[in-house]
Amino acid sequence: MDGVDTRNLTRNGSLRESFVWVWDQLALDKPEMESCPSLGALGMLDWARTHQNDFYKLAAGLIAKEKTDDVSSLERKVETHCTKISAQCDRLLDSLLMDTQSNDNNLTTGQEEISGQDSVIS
Repeated sequence: MDGVDTRNLTRNGSLRESFVWVWDQLALDKPEMESCPSLGALGMLDWARTHQNDFYKLAAGLIAKEKTDDVSSLERKVETHCTKISAQCDRLLDSLLMDTQSNDNNLTTGQEEISGQDSVIS
């Protein structure tokens, strides 16, 4: 990119921002320098103009990976949510089991008292 003033370009744009910017600039005769995310993006644009097929293949691979990463992130969120729900269900079932056992003990104790009263009456 001869003749392009790079003094005011930021130097911290992400790789994703650079790819998106290059993708948008490939169809233009002159790049929009005010939106260039980094010096690396400018170099990538220069390379992409002479290797368009390679750039598009690389971009397609990154897009597919990003979609996979999004799915993986969603799967992790669902797994975390399911784990929390499962733990809540375990606590509720344990509580229900303890209540049931407590009620069984009360019934047994009540039957013993009734049996003891019967023998006193006889």
